[in-house]
Amino acid sequence: MDRPASAGAERATGPAAPDPAASLRLRGEVALLRSDARLAVDETLRRVAAVRARLVELHGTDPVERVAWWVRSPESIVAAALRRGPEPSPGALRRGVTDVAGVRLVCTSRGDLRPVLGALLAGPGAGLLAVDDHLAHPPASGCRALHAVLAVPVALPGGPGTRTVEVQVLTAVMDAWDAVRRSLDDHAPEDLRARLRSAADRADRLDRQLDRIRADVAARGGE
Repeated sequence: MDRPASAGAERATGPAAPDPAASLRLRGEVALLRSDARLAVDETLRRVAAVRARLVELHGTDPVERVAWWVRSPESIVAAALRRGPEPSPGALRRGVTDVAGVRLVCTSRGDLRPVLGALLAGPGAGLLAVDDHLAHPPASGCRALHAVLAVPVALPGGPGTRTVEVQVLTAVMDAWDAVRRSLDDHAPEDLRARLRSAADRADRLDRQLDRIRADVAARGGE
């Protein structure tokens, strides 16, 4: 018996099967992107270590309490590319996903954030591509931090090049607040988000108060 014409038409206009070669190229590009990102992280960590040693030499203390880093998972990279366009491709990944890797510097004092980032930017060969000053202009979430996207020199198989890395600089108090923020999903109720914003404001006031206390302690020590 012949198939109904409608069934044949539906099959013909259905979604196209994925191209195995295109999928293979995409997986290869994601793997290369993550490998290059890890090189950028390693170079940034090396520079951070040099900055910390220099600040200890100059001031006798290390303002950075803790350093963390990350590289996005393959699934996260593809999801980020899809948010920027209808179909991820090797070219779209390179152009659109600039936050594949990042380094977080957790500092003791709010007053240390700008000097620490400035010292990192002063290193040879690092270029500042973008900066979000969430200290002066907090986002809707209430976060107070400095976010910068840097182009750092790396040794690639084909020769010297640069790769991007996101650097986040924030206080230990705000880092604790951010751990709670990251635990919320996209469907968290607005009242919960409002309470989180209020907590961010209080955390920032605490950071400022602690900075004033530290300054008073230092002044008394010099008497």
